[in-house]
Amino acid sequence: KYKEADITQLGKIKHHYNIIPAIAMKIPSNKLFSLAEKEYVIRIEPSVKVKAFLQESTQIINATSLWNVQIGGINITGENVTVCILDTGVNYSHPDLGGCFGSGCKVVGGYDFVNNDTDPMDDHWHGTHVAGIVAANGNIKGVAPDAKIVAIKVLDEYGYGSFADVIAGIDWCVSNANIYNISVISMSLGTSSLYSDYCDSIFSSLSESVNASVEANITVVAAAGNDYNITHIAAPACLKNVIAVGSTEKNDTVSDFSNRNNITDLLAPGSNITSTWIGGGYIDASGTSMATPHVSGALALLYQVYKLYHNTTPSPAYLLETLKNTGKKINDTGGSNLNFSRIDVYAAASGFLDTVAPQVIINAPANNTWTNNNTLSINFTIIDNFDYEINYTLFVNDLENKTGVAINNTPTIVTLDWLDDGQYRLIIQGTDRTNNKANSTAIYINIDTVAPQWSNQSVIDTMERGDEVNLSAFWTDDKILSSAVLLTNETGRWNNISIQNLSGNSAWSNFTWNSSSFSNGTVISWKICASDMASNENCTDESYFTVVDTKGPIYFNIKSTTDAVYGKTYQFNITLFDYSGISDVIFEWNNANNFTVTNYREIDNYTKEYYLSLSDLAAGNYTYKWYMNDTLNNWNSTEQLRYTISKAPSHTKLFLNGTEGNKTYTIGEIINITATTDVISENVTINIPIIEISESGPSPLTYLLNSSVLNESSVYNITAYTKESENYTYSEVTYFIGICPICPQPSSWSSCSNGQQSRTTYYCNETSNYTCQATIETRSCPTPGTGISYTPVYTPPQPIVEISNGQANIVIPTIDAGTMTSIILNETFAIRNISIVTNASVKNAQITISQISRPLDVPKPQGTEYLYLEINKQNLTDITIVRFRFAVNKSWVDANNINESTITLWRYENGWNRLETTKISGDANEIIYESIFYNFSLYAITGQEKMCPMCPEPSNWSECINGLRWRVSYQCDPTTNYTCVEYNEIEQCMVKKENRTILIVTAIILIVIFGVLIYYKFKRAWRDLNPRPST
Repeated sequence: KYKEADITQLGKIKHHYNIIPAIAMKIPSNKLFSLAEKEYVIRIEPSVKVKAFLQESTQIINATSLWNVQIGGINITGENVTVCILDTGVNYSHPDLGGCFGSGCKVVGGYDFVNNDTDPMDDHWHGTHVAGIVAANGNIKGVAPDAKIVAIKVLDEYGYGSFADVIAGIDWCVSNANIYNISVISMSLGTSSLYSDYCDSIFSSLSESVNASVEANITVVAAAGNDYNITHIAAPACLKNVIAVGSTEKNDTVSDFSNRNNITDLLAPGSNITSTWIGGGYIDASGTSMATPHVSGALALLYQVYKLYHNTTPSPAYLLETLKNTGKKINDTGGSNLNFSRIDVYAAASGFLDTVAPQVIINAPANNTWTNNNTLSINFTIIDNFDYEINYTLFVNDLENKTGVAINNTPTIVTLDWLDDGQYRLIIQGTDRTNNKANSTAIYINIDTVAPQWSNQSVIDTMERGDEVNLSAFWTDDKILSSAVLLTNETGRWNNISIQNLSGNSAWSNFTWNSSSFSNGTVISWKICASDMASNENCTDESYFTVVDTKGPIYFNIKSTTDAVYGKTYQFNITLFDYSGISDVIFEWNNANNFTVTNYREIDNYTKEYYLSLSDLAAGNYTYKWYMNDTLNNWNSTEQLRYTISKAPSHTKLFLNGTEGNKTYTIGEIINITATTDVISENVTINIPIIEISESGPSPLTYLLNSSVLNESSVYNITAYTKESENYTYSEVTYFIGICPICPQPSSWSSCSNGQQSRTTYYCNETSNYTCQATIETRSCPTPGTGISYTPVYTPPQPIVEISNGQANIVIPTIDAGTMTSIILNETFAIRNISIVTNASVKNAQITISQISRPLDVPKPQGTEYLYLEINKQNLTDITIVRFRFAVNKSWVDANNINESTITLWRYENGWNRLETTKISGDANEIIYESIFYNFSLYAITGQEKMCPMCPEPSNWSECINGLRWRVSYQCDPTTNYTCVEYNEIEQCMVKKENRTILIVTAIILIVIFGVLIYYKFKRAWRDLNPRPST
């Protein structure tokens, strides 16, 4: 409450407002602080400057279609609705705007807040153009041609004004709304400043005046502005309760000049709009100022429709949503990319004409519901286009039962009490105010209060642990059974084990129950409960049975080392399963030796894989058997199994003057013959049958032979062999030697001819029975004066390698004697490098390497197979050594749990022979190995699985101290690369003194008895030797 005299000392009061607690003043800036200190002053706001926004169409928004619609004989043209236009005033003398001002005229009233008088005559032109768009009725027609206009001048002759006058104009419209039947306030004006979001907090007083208008059911409309902005709009359009309007072209695209953003509510035509001109006649103008009165006129038509049809006034929010939902959807693809609604007033008004029956939906219960409750609650929703309240009627078995009123689109609940058991058909009918009726879909409800009955419950006393038992009962019901559940109680609480669906009015409930998780002696109580469709439940009597464990351990997956050959370590594995735990495992070997097996790998809580390794066994046939005992002293054993250890292959090697292979000698040379065997306990024999030489002795055995005793131009076989023994097979190797004569010396060089000299030389030709053959040798003549001959540099041709389809074809043009020739293959092939040394030079040698599958007639080598190779050669003899490098995929090694150090290259010749294999390098993808051999054949690459070694036996138990004793034990740990890991084993113990006493006493008694027996035996013998004389 303020004192006017107090305030007028500071400035001039311009407006007193009625709808908000505020006044408008003109005050010097130096007096603002004094005004702010007044106790009744809450806030001070600047009166922001506003201006008019500049920029045919009734058909576009479908207003002309609505004019021909009648309600009660009245056309929809805006009659009895007034639009309050805040602008530059209105030239009410224009014939299309009534030609007069006041009662009985189109412009029924108004006020000039610029000049503070009651004559709101337009002195600009903008307001007259806006008024014609709203309600002109003459040569041109506005959107609502029979609507009335209240002209409020808040903009001067230049089109500018302030928010103080705008608030005063809104205040005037709201205060006089009942007098002039004002329903819409239209403002084609706004600020130069633009806003991206609601601006109510910035313009609080203006916002409060707009909110007061909306509370009075007056819709406020404002222009968004013409700044070509796609993210901001002007004030007051940015106020939350103001309908913000943007402009469209006549082709329904958004006008490029129109401001718009995500709080812009509607679009309307605003480009090149023809309307009334201040000087009489008409003019075209464009802008959101022209779009705004299209919306204001449309609202006037909607107010009239709603009032005529429902005899009440709609809310501004309802009208806005109606225009949004029924308008034409336009996407602002060339600007903000937002979706907007361009108004369609005919489509909006059509929504008010209620000819559609309501929709009735029963939410709950669902159709065909079963219940054991005699009281039934029905939840339903009625949806109507117009009415807030809709009458409903509930029909039960086609008879009317209850009636009431439901709120539109709001769940309603109606309750039925004291229903008997049986089936009920429910329908809800909805009726709106215009007597449009509709029924819901009928639903059927089944009421059942009687529980199922049971008989023939299973009877069981005990069951073996791990077995399954069938638990069952027979059920009957007066209606329909639904399901049964098995409940067990072994821990003091009932557990739901499984559920079974039932059907019909009688059925068996059958459940399978497994006892594997319960220990020996566990008592299980159980019962079966069944329910019907109405959830009535009944349970059988509580019954009991005991879980027992009387079976010994189950064994499976018995394994042993494959390819058992003498000289190896042999591992035996067995997997045992027992619910009560394994106590003892005994391995019986060859019906003679028993081994207690303590090494195992735990698979799960009940399963362990036990393993034992044996070594130092002779070749031969053996038997073995496993015995196992669980913690409840239940025993089991395997059948007697057979195991064969084959003789190991012996490996005999023959060297001629230090190298393996066939060799050529010149008569008179000493032949150094050396034979070796890998069997330490056996002799090796050198045999030259043709000259009857046979020598035996420990390896290595050397025999020197003077080739002079042999014949020239002859070939001799030399054989070295190792005899078959208890643990090794027979093996031999044979090479031949060729004996060449001593060939003549070369002739002298010929005279120089054409720069060349020649001479005859002789060589031993191996292909011509080792005879001397002549050949012509040439050379360049010596350079005059130097005595030195010129020999061209010779570069030997390089090997040719072709790889395709798992096969490598290699051509080697030249191999010089004694020189290592290397062939490099690419990384796509398993073989990476071959290096060859020969005793003699070789021309055009060919090697073919093929990756193949194992031939059917060839046994598997020892270990896990990786790759088989077949290597063939042509024009390649007298090989001294072959160095062979190959790659193994790391992924294969990891997937097969292979020990990298066991990767081996094998050569097949009368059986598989292991070649010494060395790991060269490796990375995350592959490992490179090298091996050396002396001929080509069938080869295999294998690897051994990682295996546990033979761990040490446990130490002796310690003395029993405080009821405990301990010892050091060992077990193989796969996580530490299969090494033996030490751990302390502890068990409970008890010193039994009474047992010790009994043993001592028993021993004394036995000694006494034994002494007495000896005494009487010797006494009888003495009598026999010394008979007593007869009397």
